[in-house]
Parts: sequence; C-alpha cells; structure tokens
Amino acid sequence: MNAHLVFTVVTILSLTAIQSAHAWNESGHLQIAAIAYGELSSTERAFIDTILEKHEKYPTWKTEHDTYRANTSDNREVSLGFYVFTRAAVWPDEIRDYDKPETHAYWHFITYPLKSPGYSFRTELMPATNVVVGIEASVDFIEDEHNSGQTRAEYLSFLIHLVGDIHQPHHCGSLFNSRFTQKDGDKGGNRFYVKETANGSKKKLHSLWDGLLGSGDDPDNVKDSATALTSDHPRSSFTTQLSVTDAREWSKVSRKNAIDQSYKKFSSVTPTSSNPVLLPQGYKAEAKVVAREYATLAGYRLADMIKELAASNP
Repeated sequence: MNAHLVFTVVTILSLTAIQSAHAWNESGHLQIAAIAYGELSSTERAFIDTILEKHEKYPTWKTEHDTYRANTSDNREVSLGFYVFTRAAVWPDEIRDYDKPETHAYWHFITYPLKSPGYSFRTELMPATNVVVGIEASVDFIEDEHNSGQTRAEYLSFLIHLVGDIHQPHHCGSLFNSRFTQKDGDKGGNRFYVKETANGSKKKLHSLWDGLLGSGDDPDNVKDSATALTSDHPRSSFTTQLSVTDAREWSKVSRKNAIDQSYKKFSSVTPTSSNPVLLPQGYKAEAKVVAREYATLAGYRLADMIKELAASNP
C-alpha cells in the first residue's frame, strides 16, 4: 500500500475539513507512548528499538538522551529505548504541513459531522484520508520488510502518534449548527471558544482537551505520570474495550465522547471568539477523568499493536 496514494487531489481537499490543533499536547503523547513501552517485553522492546534506530531523528534523540543522562541520577534514569520511543510519538506533529503530502497532515483526525441537537450518526468527511487510514497504512509500512529502515521507522512513529490522536474526542468530530455552518463546522472544537471563569481568558475547546493530561516533557516525570495512569486504570479494567481492535470502531467511541462528554455538557453550543461560553461547573474535572481513562486505553492498545507486529516479524 502506497501511503502517498491515500491523499486525494487538491481540489477535493479544499472542500473538506481541516483541523489545525494537535491531539493531546506533547506531554499527553509522551505519556501514552510511555504506557505502551512499559507494557512490552524485552524482546518486543528490542524489536521497536532496532526499527527506530533508523529514524532520521535518532541521532538527535540519542544526543538529547546523553545530555539527560549526564544530568540525572542513575536511579531515576530512563533508558535510551524509552526516550526514543516517547520522542517518536511527538515527531508527526513536529513535521505536519498541509502543503507537504509526505507529512500526512490529514491523518491526525477523522471528521464525523456532529449536527446538534440530535447528533445522529453521519458518515465522516474526507473518507479517503483520516486517522483510521493512517493507522492502517502505518501498520502496512512497518510490516513490509522490503521498505527501507528509515521508512519503517517513520511509520512506526506515525503509528505511535496516531493511536494517541484517535482517542482524543475532538479529533473525531466537528460540530455543525446555526453558528458553525462552514464546510468543516467548528473545526473539531477549534472555533468553539470557552472560558473557565466569568472573567477568564478565552480558550479553544479543542485546546482545553489537549491539555487535560498535563504539561512538561521531563522523561522521569513522563514515566511517573504514565505509571499513575496505569495504576488508576489497570489493563484488567479494559477487558471489553481491548477486545475491539478495529480503529474505525475506536474513532466512533471518540465521536460519542465528543458529543456526550463535551458538547452536550454546554447549555449553549453556539459560542463565538468574542462571546465565549462559560465552562459548566465541574466540566474540566469530569473531562480530565475521561481524558485520563482514554489516554490509558490508547497506551494499552498501542502496546497490543506493537506486540502483534513483533510476533509477526521475528
């Protein structure tokens, strides 16, 4: 499967949805990757470590890790493999450019039109290029040993990242109503402005969700945060969810979360930049609970996908 064929022609893309914000912030992606890495056996880690050694950013990440080691006590030090794997989770956002097809900018989301007030299910926009397609294509590239080492490394990076993306609710739907009538609706919450207090500054709803897992990229703190997530949400609590391996089904759950856990919490779903809507009482705390649960699930699902890849590529 050629990933570049996933893209439709420019004239079609111009008519479809574009979402500019990242799914989860840097720390969120790092934590999801850390969960997955912690779930892998030494053999499985060796499998992905070897692939990522061919990544174009590997020399940079190794140098960063060397600097980190020089300033970190031995009992707190994360491995080079952990560091590279978690940094690989962020790389697809670092290169994303809608004018460069090879960066797969449209892979980061899937736009299900969410039409209030009923929110009946509607087929996604841009069906030929979205996060579901990206996950499937990434697996294909990694599995094909005829691909160059660098190609396999880059698509492993995309896989790590996109499994995180698909579990952020606002990367799986855009709101359409009397206020958001554009072809891409509220752009996955990027046109939906909120404020946390009556006199507070405005913020995009998408950005609010991106930051629910915290901030910071210190490797030890990332590992501690991942440990806290798995402690609060052990693998055994996701038995039913982990039996679902179809990425499109994952996206539909995130679509539902966007509706039930985000938009339906507001008394008004027609805010503007000049008139942002006040967050309902308890909204952010409840959203954080959902974000932590699904980020942890993303980490487990990513680990399971890597386990399968390692088993099929001895």
